[in-house]
Amino acid sequence: MPNGIHWEWRGFGRVSDDFRRAFECYPLRFEDGPLWDNTKDEYIWIPNSRINVKLRLGGSQQGLKLKRLVDFNGDVELWLEDPQELFSLDKLDQTLLNEVAGKLGLSAMNVPPGRLTPSQVLEIFRTAKASAIVAAVHKKRQSRQAGPRIQVELAEILRVTAGGKEIPLDFPVFSVAVENSTDLSNASPASLAAGKDAVLAIIHSLNLTSEALRPMNYLDAIAVWVGIGKSPRSALGVL
Repeated sequence: MPNGIHWEWRGFGRVSDDFRRAFECYPLRFEDGPLWDNTKDEYIWIPNSRINVKLRLGGSQQGLKLKRLVDFNGDVELWLEDPQELFSLDKLDQTLLNEVAGKLGLSAMNVPPGRLTPSQVLEIFRTAKASAIVAAVHKKRQSRQAGPRIQVELAEILRVTAGGKEIPLDFPVFSVAVENSTDLSNASPASLAAGKDAVLAIIHSLNLTSEALRPMNYLDAIAVWVGIGKSPRSALGVL
């Protein structure tokens, strides 16, 4: 995923053989990397929050990461991924976790001093006196370049647990994302609109609206899996 501001469309469900063939016609985003990136993302999910917080173990970009929903237009969403809010695993400590908790509006976090392991971080959120839920999503993903400034990601969801319980899934479950691969942070209004139009063009080219995919982001998906909460868009004061 690109750092900075970018437009993103994401859907969950099934994909057709026609989509797979079209997807595989695009060149791999990372030619020197593995064909599939196997990851386990531990999402710190808070009802109605517009901040996507995940602890990634395995695959690329391991660490604690914050991703903020800024705006949306239809099913296409504008997200901010500040590189200063991607914290490597060796940076996890009391100061950092208290800082992240403050950004999330969480209190009563019992954080011990010193270096923290990923397991300790997740346990702290699980036992916090707040409404946070830890949802683990096991997946394998692949990204391809659909144009000079657009990437498409196909991920297969292999397993989901939330609150320590297995979430039954109607397999197979896939996630497809179309997003800008360049930072639009300093883009003019016209360039920002062009970035969104480029995403829409690939959605149309891949005929994604005809696939068995439900447009939603990971925060929405977790809300569906755990059966509570609303879309994080409601936190923008629009819905």
